[in-house]
Amino acid sequence: MTALTLFAGALLATMVFLNGYLGSFVGALGASLVVHVVGFIVSLVFYLFLPRPRITPLPWWAYGAGLFGALAVVLISTSVNSPLNVSGTITLSFAGQVIFGELMNLVEGRPFLGEKLRLALIVSGAGLVIYG
Repeated sequence: MTALTLFAGALLATMVFLNGYLGSFVGALGASLVVHVVGFIVSLVFYLFLPRPRITPLPWWAYGAGLFGALAVVLISTSVNSPLNVSGTITLSFAGQVIFGELMNLVEGRPFLGEKLRLALIVSGAGLVIYG
């Protein structure tokens, strides 16, 4: 499982770098368009040639993931080509995911159970990466 997690992290760093590199040529919106067109084509190939699982209807709010994905690509393409660079972009992205996850835990009424220390370490680590 650790190897799979490291591989996923490497893919994330590669994605951020490539989106930023593409954004330096075609702009942030152009990079988002290219990424989503390629994703659509790959999804279409999977849909046409792989067996289709039974899919249950999604709630209306689940479709917002596509909007947030497009926004994320635009913001990543913009921030990678700024003084923030790749490492700062990935660090802020990770810190934002953890903070939002903890906020969702609060909304659902789940206690922190020691996550305060983890959250403080992640945010302080993000500050060290960005501000040196």
